[in-house]
Amino acid sequence: MRNEEILIDERVTFVRWDDKHIEQLPGVANNLKISANMADRFPSPYTHQDASNFVKKMMLCSETHSWAIELDGHLVGGIGLSIRTGATFHSTGLAYWLGEEYWGKGIASYAVKNIVTYVFDTIKLARIETTVFNWNSASVRVLEKCGFTKEGTLKSSFIKNGKIVDRYVFSLIEKKNFALFESNPV
Repeated sequence: MRNEEILIDERVTFVRWDDKHIEQLPGVANNLKISANMADRFPSPYTHQDASNFVKKMMLCSETHSWAIELDGHLVGGIGLSIRTGATFHSTGLAYWLGEEYWGKGIASYAVKNIVTYVFDTIKLARIETTVFNWNSASVRVLEKCGFTKEGTLKSSFIKNGKIVDRYVFSLIEKKNFALFESNPV
């Protein structure tokens, strides 16, 4: 499935990563408060070269489910899906981030709610899952507001900045899509 623009409303959109984002990305993403809540592969500091590498990679892969989040045409963050394969092909992982100046304005909740609709109604998957570092209470609130359920704590499950840390796992299930994946027993 091609990664097209998704209109959320007239102000907030998900758009394909584009050359114009290379210049904007370091100014939004180069923030220790953002990288503290992301996997270490999210660069810190976030340089122009990091932005160029990431955007060009996203532009080369038409099957990538990764979008820039724009507010009034300006980059404010990113959101992406990791469609699963094999025995978990009915599900996807979710990751998202916003520039700090856009925190607390409802944009993250709005983006997550709309990606949920896209996953369940357009891609027709049955499960969305994500993990959150146990200290990231803002992201926990976003997920809970969007209907996600905390399934548990993944104890000592991740290395962040050279330390072993806990993460929470959250999911959202769409049972109406189960029939698309389940086979009828003979």
